[in-house]
Amino acid sequence: RRSHRTRAAAMEHLSANGVMLGILPKKGEDVDLVGPIRSYIENTFSPEEATSSEEDLTRLGLLRSEIVVDQQTHEQRRETLLAYYRALCVVESRFPISKQSGHIDVAFSWADAFKTNKRVSIANVHFEKAAVVFNLGASWSQLGLAADRATPDGIKTAAHAFQQAAGAFTMLRDDVLGKVSGVGGGDATVDLTEECAGMLVSLHLAQAQECFYDKAATDGKSAGILVKLAQQTHLFYEEVKTALASPPLSEHFEKSWSAHVAAKDAMFHAEALSRAAKMAEEDAVDIGSAVARLLVASTELHAAHRLAKNTGGISVHCVGAVATLRDAVDEQLRRAQRDNECVYMERVPAYEDVAPLGAAAVVKAVRPSAEAVDASAEDMFAAIVPESGFKALSKYTEKVDALIREENDVLALASDEARIALREMELPELLIAAEAGARAESPPGCGQDAAAGSGKGLPSPLDEEVASIQGAGGLAALRGGLPRLADINEACTQQIGAAESMLDAEATEDEACRGAYGPAAWTRPPSASLTVNLKEKLTSFRNNLGQAARSDDSLRRRIDDGVDGVCGVLDPVNLAAATPKLTAPMLATLEESDALPSLRGALEDLEAVGGERAGIEEMMRRIKDEDNIMSKVMAKTENYDDLFKTELAKYDRAREAIATNVSSQADILSRLRGTHARFTQMYDVNAWRAATDAHASSVRVAVAHYHELSSGLEQGLTFYSGFTEAVNRVAGECEGFVENRRREKAQLEGAVARRAEQAAAVAHHQAAAAAAQQSAAADQAAAQRAMAEAQASAATAHMANMSMSAPAPPPGVAVGAPPSPHGYYSQPQSPAYGVPHGYPPAPHGY
Repeated sequence: RRSHRTRAAAMEHLSANGVMLGILPKKGEDVDLVGPIRSYIENTFSPEEATSSEEDLTRLGLLRSEIVVDQQTHEQRRETLLAYYRALCVVESRFPISKQSGHIDVAFSWADAFKTNKRVSIANVHFEKAAVVFNLGASWSQLGLAADRATPDGIKTAAHAFQQAAGAFTMLRDDVLGKVSGVGGGDATVDLTEECAGMLVSLHLAQAQECFYDKAATDGKSAGILVKLAQQTHLFYEEVKTALASPPLSEHFEKSWSAHVAAKDAMFHAEALSRAAKMAEEDAVDIGSAVARLLVASTELHAAHRLAKNTGGISVHCVGAVATLRDAVDEQLRRAQRDNECVYMERVPAYEDVAPLGAAAVVKAVRPSAEAVDASAEDMFAAIVPESGFKALSKYTEKVDALIREENDVLALASDEARIALREMELPELLIAAEAGARAESPPGCGQDAAAGSGKGLPSPLDEEVASIQGAGGLAALRGGLPRLADINEACTQQIGAAESMLDAEATEDEACRGAYGPAAWTRPPSASLTVNLKEKLTSFRNNLGQAARSDDSLRRRIDDGVDGVCGVLDPVNLAAATPKLTAPMLATLEESDALPSLRGALEDLEAVGGERAGIEEMMRRIKDEDNIMSKVMAKTENYDDLFKTELAKYDRAREAIATNVSSQADILSRLRGTHARFTQMYDVNAWRAATDAHASSVRVAVAHYHELSSGLEQGLTFYSGFTEAVNRVAGECEGFVENRRREKAQLEGAVARRAEQAAAVAHHQAAAAAAQQSAAADQAAAQRAMAEAQASAATAHMANMSMSAPAPPPGVAVGAPPSPHGYYSQPQSPAYGVPHGYPPAPHGY
């Protein structure tokens, strides 16, 4: 999408917080700087000086090679750039580089950072220094771009880096660029103009401020703080947008730059407007202004979205962010318009009539430290300039400082003289009183009493105190702070009640579990015994809130009484009405009637003369900044007084301006005194003085009472600030206690359930074992009975068989009688095996 002849000098980076831009460094060409300087030393000083400077020449060439090649880390590169910048300061003070005859003709070549096809070569050491400082800012810019802004450390790194980048570009704009153009053979590229450097300063301040806004939004800061941070971010981006729309940048940068910056500008303006509108909606005050702000926010977001969507090269994430915020603001606008039409019915003022939003800049351009750019400690080419030259320069600097100090003293003395004269003539108080008297017939509120209504005419420093009170919001600010106290009190009360309910609910759960499982199983301590300290704290806090509410009521009554009473004089309208006035006499000559305009004209002339002094002081400062006579001192070895006289003559124009200014003031004061004398003869000044003293006394009482009430309000806010933190801590302790107890409850319930399961398993196992044992005993008894029965049956069968097969008793032996020793056994007979009826066969199965 970009031309092949250009490159994106601004790289986009997306994080969780949005798209930002980073500047790419300028690209340079290698040139021979060492050779021409060596030749100059040989020809101007001596070959020996050139030989002794060889080490410094080598170091100078190495530094330039490193910054052109650009192969280092960001940190190393910044160190190298600063070291080379200091070396260039040394070169500038000793060696004239230009196309003039007898000077060192070295043309430094650098491309435009935003259009690399545009390259210029200029024989000017300031052009080289400008490129170095530009690349220093680009290095910081790249560091900020690379930081992870989704993390706290990353967003701090980014904010720091962007402020350092802004400081480098500030140094470029203020200290370097003024000596670049028109010297050494040409003009620099657009990126090395004061307009571009100023734009880059604003861009990096905007991105640093955006980091702080993102951090504040993430940390949940108050809406009031976010409004001020967003508004300032919008103002920074608006400066960038204006610069890009003006020559020479308008024709140099791609349209995507303008579209991106316009989107950022619209988004942060809308953030500030929508948050301010939301605060008004929540407080139900000034709804008309809230609607007016939302209308502007919606219009700007729609325009920014159309531009971003139709511009090539802009990030889709940026386009999407604009669309998302646009839809949210449109919805907020619809709700606010509906509520206003149905409920509040307030007139929606023109946006120009709405009070402007406050802005808070929390970032600043952080220039490189003085030590980082101070070349006085460098020892390069120290032998080139003789000691006498350094002494001569020091003497000349002392003469310049003495001259400027003397002339500044003359200006300060003139300012003191004018101040004392005005005090003696009671001016401008007399003029204010007389003009107020001349307009006494005008209707109030027309603006003619604005000076008196803001405290002008009161003695110093009372006028400054009144102006400060009104600048801080005046009486309306006192009353406006009271609802804030009530809101914080109510929020703390609700938070304490929530914490107590949380503890009670947990204690009820604990007792329910103890009743369900029994004390033997539910072994942990009761919740009620553990929350005694927490509940005591909550009770104490509730009592403190009650006492604070009573103090708030007392303060409210005092403020109401004070605003309606003694402090009422501080209201601008009342103050203007109460300011004593001088009334012109009914009959006056033509000369007397001209006294008041003459007095006013003389005061305006005196103020103009006083305003010239700041310009004279700036002129002397500018002359001194450009007063570098090093080359002229190097060309002389003695008789420096003539040189000093010639060079100090450049301050003659400033001295003449001072003399003219002091003389003009003397003439004006003389005319003013004459007019004042005629004026005091016409008006009753003594009566006015008495009335003014009485008026000042009443205002002093009102101011003292206001400060007393304001201090009470501030003490209340301070109390609630610390008290809110304490309530948050105790509520956090309660929440943590309840979470831990409930986590412990779940663990204990699990343990009780596991013990019940284990007991059931043991009982089941024991019953099974007993049943098995009984079964085994029964089986054993049955087996024993069966065996006994089998044995008895076998024995019976055997006896039967034995009875059936027994032989008949021998003859002569009585049956049943014991045998004779000499009977059957003593004379055994052989069995009758051959007899068919011998032993019967054995029983079957025997």
